Formats: sequence, C-alpha cells, structure tokens
Amino acid sequence: MTRSPGLLIMAWLSAVVLAGTGCVAAEIAVPQEETPVQLEDDANHTTPEVEDEENAVDLCDGEQLSVTEVYEFMTDDTIDVTVIDIRRPHEYEEEHVPGSLYIGIMQDDFLQQIRELPREGNYIIICWHGNTSRSVVFNMMREGFSSVCDVAGGYDAWRAAGLPLEPGAS
Repeated sequence: MTRSPGLLIMAWLSAVVLAGTGCVAAEIAVPQEETPVQLEDDANHTTPEVEDEENAVDLCDGEQLSVTEVYEFMTDDTIDVTVIDIRRPHEYEEEHVPGSLYIGIMQDDFLQQIRELPREGNYIIICWHGNTSRSVVFNMMREGFSSVCDVAGGYDAWRAAGLPLEPGAS
C-alpha cells in the first residue's frame, strides 16, 4: 500500500504535538526514557549507500549540544557540519543561524528532503525551543543517519546567547 508523504507527515506531527514535543506547542520536557514518535515506512523509501564509511567522522550520536558547542563546530574549518532549521518558513525568513539549511517540518516533502541527505553527514537540527528537534534527531537516527544531534534550547537559546543570526533572502 502506498501512503501519501503528506499524510505521513501530518500523522507524525500530530503525534509529536500530542506528545507535547512540538516547537509550535507549549514547551514541555520529554522524559529521556520515553520513545519519540517513529516514522512510518514509505514504499518509495530507499537508503543511500555510504560511500566512504571508514573516513566518516561522527560529531555526535543523537545528543543535544549547547549553542556554544554548535557555534564552535560551525566555525571550525576542519569540521563539515550542516545545521538544518526546521521551523516555519516565516520564522526562518525573519532570521536564522548563518549558513543553515531550511527544511521546514511543516512542508509536504519534509520526509523526502531528509531522506535525500547523505547518511554520513554531520547534522545539527534546530527548531524554535529545542523540542521538535529531539523527535527529528531520533527519527533520523532510525533512518540510518550516524551523526545527528540538536541544539539544546533551539533558536531561543541561540538568540539569547547573542550568537550570530542572518536575515532570510527577501
């Protein structure tokens, strides 16, 4: 049975919001022992092969990083890291972490865009408060990503720390 990616995303987001882990919902801490929502399989889903697994350097293994740690990784020329902003489009357009990639969790093709990323990359997920990003990290790890983590406190913590931000393209 083929399922619409839009329906999968809506089911996933509904479960995340109901569990109290959504950036768009009230901020509620999720106990570490709870298991975040799992992605449903998609009939068209394929996992890309890792080309050079021996030379891959994993920065993190699903944990949360402080904004200071993330900024240090981003400014270290020897580390290749991709920050993925999953907030709403207008929030990203207002301002975002410099150089971050926008893949909005509310987009119909969110799962497809995530699944197209190379599994061997180093990814740091950022949302508004640091709640929804936890579920995205968990699900990316289940999808075979080896180095993915999120920003503790999210965009709010980044901004409060006075770290650089840039406006979106108008």
